[in-house]
Amino acid sequence: MFNPSLFVNILSTLTLDPHKTEIKKLAGDASTREYYRLISGNQTWIILKDVPFDKKDIYPFIDVYTHLKKQGLSVPEIYHSFPHEGLLLLEYLWDVSLENINLNRNTE
Repeated sequence: MFNPSLFVNILSTLTLDPHKTEIKKLAGDASTREYYRLISGNQTWIILKDVPFDKKDIYPFIDVYTHLKKQGLSVPEIYHSFPHEGLLLLEYLWDVSLENINLNRNTE
């Protein structure tokens, strides 16, 4: 069940007014991760919620992010991590998936 109090640290880090902020749960993938869209005015971010982790350098999502970034792929920036809550604040790259970007590149 969705619990907005989980995101208090993110809202305070961004100095957002919780009364002027909207958090929408997004469709998930085949993992246990949950994704949320955080909207405040004309700004949007993605929140990834997973199990808490101890060190960000061993967290699998960050490892894959680092690998893809080194390969020159466009991946969402990780703005903040909250390891003890299992939360990452990510750049919002609109509603375009990596799969669709690659499909478009292959047809050009």
